[in-house]
Amino acid sequence: MDSNFIKDRFEQVSKERKVSVRWLADAIGLNRYFVSKLMRGEVKSDVDRKRLKALIEKLGYTEEAFFKGSDTAVSKPVAAGRVPFYGEIPAGNPTWFEGTTQPDTWIESPAFCSVSKLFALRVRGQSMEPRFQSGDLLYLEALSIQMGIKDPTNPVPRLTFERLNNRIVAAMVDGESTLKQLKIVSVGKAKDDYELHLIPLNPEYSPIVIGPDSTAAFQGVVVKSLRDEP
Repeated sequence: MDSNFIKDRFEQVSKERKVSVRWLADAIGLNRYFVSKLMRGEVKSDVDRKRLKALIEKLGYTEEAFFKGSDTAVSKPVAAGRVPFYGEIPAGNPTWFEGTTQPDTWIESPAFCSVSKLFALRVRGQSMEPRFQSGDLLYLEALSIQMGIKDPTNPVPRLTFERLNNRIVAAMVDGESTLKQLKIVSVGKAKDDYELHLIPLNPEYSPIVIGPDSTAAFQGVVVKSLRDEP
């Protein structure tokens, strides 16, 4: 492949269609370093060629149209949309959280995600390593589950949390926010005799047990993560 042609073609198309390296990287699930290399024409393997094809198709072109230099795309690029970004989420010891209803900014939504109510956070800390590292960008499906001090005669039904069991959630327990894996733990014979545990993936950190005297809010469940690799 002619690297100079690819570089010039991407510069032309990106300008015409007003898309950025960051948008393309998020849209096909690659980091910006690799996308920049491809857009400079550094295509050296079958994997690179497949990724190049994905970039071209994301811009709305067939490979034939792209390499012929056609100004007409077969379709418009997929609109990524935008989601609110609320800053950092502690992945370590829980940190006191002062709630805000206003996002820090708005960012592109991830590609191929059918979830409509998304928001984004950035990981801070090591408690969820190796799966999530400090600096990773997380997209979460918004939740609105509140738990007050447990009422033994009217507990929150276990079914409320079934779909979240073993999922990674953003939670606020007694006013402190954290990112952890949610586990439902049975503590009795009755169906709704259970506890909720927030489990770190890094064994150097301790689990959090949401006790009967705790208040908790579950704000989101992770559906996608992105990492800027060096």
